[in-house]
Amino acid sequence: MIRLTNHNRIKRILISANTFLKSNFHQKTQYQFIKNFNCNNQTQLKKDRGFLTPVKLRSFSTMKSVEEGVAELNLRNQDNTEELIVAAIAAGTLNPLNEDGTEKSRNQLKNELKKSAKLEKFNAKQSKVKVAVVTENSGASKMKTLDKKSEIDEALLKVAPGEKKPMDAPMADSYNPKAVEACWYSWWEKQKFFSPDYVTTEEEREKFVMVVPPPNVTGSLHLGHTLTAAVEDSLSRWHRMKGHEVLYIPGSDHASIATQAVVEKRIKKERGLTKHDMGREAFLAEVWKWRDTYGDRIYDQFRRMGSSVDWDRVCFTLDPKAVTSVNEAFCRLFDDGLIFRATC
Repeated sequence: MIRLTNHNRIKRILISANTFLKSNFHQKTQYQFIKNFNCNNQTQLKKDRGFLTPVKLRSFSTMKSVEEGVAELNLRNQDNTEELIVAAIAAGTLNPLNEDGTEKSRNQLKNELKKSAKLEKFNAKQSKVKVAVVTENSGASKMKTLDKKSEIDEALLKVAPGEKKPMDAPMADSYNPKAVEACWYSWWEKQKFFSPDYVTTEEEREKFVMVVPPPNVTGSLHLGHTLTAAVEDSLSRWHRMKGHEVLYIPGSDHASIATQAVVEKRIKKERGLTKHDMGREAFLAEVWKWRDTYGDRIYDQFRRMGSSVDWDRVCFTLDPKAVTSVNEAFCRLFDDGLIFRATC
């Protein structure tokens, strides 16, 4: 590819290309050699063995003459930036002054105009994605979203939580993961499929016990948690298929230092207060609110991933049972001389 930037040079090339085409091709198979001139007075033409490679047209009637090509070049070479800037200032979409009251330079106004044009184009694309098609049905307007994959069958929405998903409905035309995955997990959970006591037998079965590494309640689960949960769930389901007695325990970690830092930053940002301004009890109440919000979100994410955990044994590291166990363990270790309290 060659790039031409000089106006007069482009004219000379157009004339030489036109002479070349007329001398080498029949009129009925003329070629178009003027194409895609932009406002920066630049164009790109293919070069093949020293000659400009033109684009073939169906008939001579669509062939552009040299005069038409030059006229088009002159038209596209016109810079209407000043007119656009004046129109934008008049419409109130462009501010000609800086924050300190000084006038903005032409380059500043030109750059801001380009940014606003790009933003307007982006918003137009976003609105097209969300647009809804209105269709007339028996005289009433009916809204239909363009993205059919996001629609869930109305029959699934009528299924109560914990009830089995109806399988007598006709199969959908395309795969919809939301519709396919809907209702199943709540039914599994209600049927106690993930409990080690689900299968009762007199024979002694091999046991497989695994605890979810408790994620911190500082936020939501990320891709690393997803990978770990997928591997652990595969192992637990595999042992169930082998007839083993499986206990897969879920839970979450309070992560006191990290959670305290996150809550402190949020309170400082939203209210302008510190934990000392609030007091101990009020601050602890805010921390527990954070835990209820993000702890429940984490458990919901485990359910959406299909983790086959026993929710009857879910544990939080600050539950009374867990706190009592930790205190007892540390007291025994201290009494046996295995740990000591440092002073520095």
